[in-house]
Amino acid sequence: MDDRRKETRRRFSAFTPVYDLFPRTLLGFLGDLNMRGALVIGKNLTTINKETILEIIFPGELADITVVPVTIPARIAWCRADEPSQSYII
Repeated sequence: MDDRRKETRRRFSAFTPVYDLFPRTLLGFLGDLNMRGALVIGKNLTTINKETILEIIFPGELADITVVPVTIPARIAWCRADEPSQSYII
């Protein structure tokens, strides 16, 4: 994927599910993230330009930190097949 982003994204290696809340369905798992966007890797095609609320559930591996799901308004800008892995990049 060519990278035309203006800000550096942080890659995730932990299991971090991302849900579309309208209706509540699993979109996939967080691949990377910055203040302007996120890359989600999922098994299903989704609607482009859909405005929705996303719920991201970060892992709760640190004993001293209470982890709560993060909900954010979002627009799904694009969705395309990732041929080698038979998944979709959202």
